[in-house]
Amino acid sequence: TAPVADLAERRRWRAVALASTGLAAVLAIAAFGLGAGTMELTDQVADARAALAEAQGELLARNAALTLLAEPDHQTASLTAEPVAADATAMVVFRPGSDASYLMVTDLPATPAGQVYQLWFADQAGVHPLGTYHHDGDGPFVAPFGVDLGTSAAAMVTLEPEGGAQGEPGPQVVFGEF
Repeated sequence: TAPVADLAERRRWRAVALASTGLAAVLAIAAFGLGAGTMELTDQVADARAALAEAQGELLARNAALTLLAEPDHQTASLTAEPVAADATAMVVFRPGSDASYLMVTDLPATPAGQVYQLWFADQAGVHPLGTYHHDGDGPFVAPFGVDLGTSAAAMVTLEPEGGAQGEPGPQVVFGEF
């Protein structure tokens, strides 16, 4: 009877070991799934934070541009829409002697995939590239130049490959002389 009891005991331990192994496999799969889900949620939170930061930046730029428009010492210049953005209406508002300067555009098309809108200004020293921006095509577009346009001769927006241009400007979207 001892060998029969040992055999029953071994079978019981083998069953416990198999059940434990199965449970460990199920837990490992669940942990992997939770880890993947957590990574996806983390990516979604990061994307949402980036979108929120971009929206906050746009709102701040709009508020600053509107505030500048209300100041008595501001200047404005109209920019002419090129065929790339034929329906756009654009202007630059700035305060000479300061870096308070903004581009304001309505009816600007959405930025094409793989490209950016880039701001430029021209003065006696040449044409200078500034910031790059994406626009979803929805609502007005406001972007800071962030330079003193008081002695500038012109401003423009071009369409550039992602990352922007440093040398020659690409196709003009809007352009205007001061």
